Amino acid sequence: YYKKKGKVEKVRNQYTADVRMVDSRDLIRLEQEMLETVIPNVGKAVRLVKGTHKGRKATMRAVDFEGFCVSVELEDGTLMDGLPYDQVCKIDD
Repeated sequence: YYKKKGKVEKVRNQYTADVRMVDSRDLIRLEQEMLETVIPNVGKAVRLVKGTHKGRKATMRAVDFEGFCVSVELEDGTLMDGLPYDQVCKIDD
């Protein structure tokens, strides 16, 4: 499944998740070290998965590839800059 896309269906514990592969539809259990973060394009919907705004929906506004962080705008218009990649995840609009 190297370099293949999948969606996390269930988080089993702090380090393990069940992932549904996009192409084959296989359901596999993976350790955190085996996963790679996908950074959504600017303008796409994301969900905050860590921090004080955990669970809130936002829109990607900028990506700082050198600083490994992003800027997002929450639904209420609040701008958040400098969030590490692992604090956001791509969601379907």
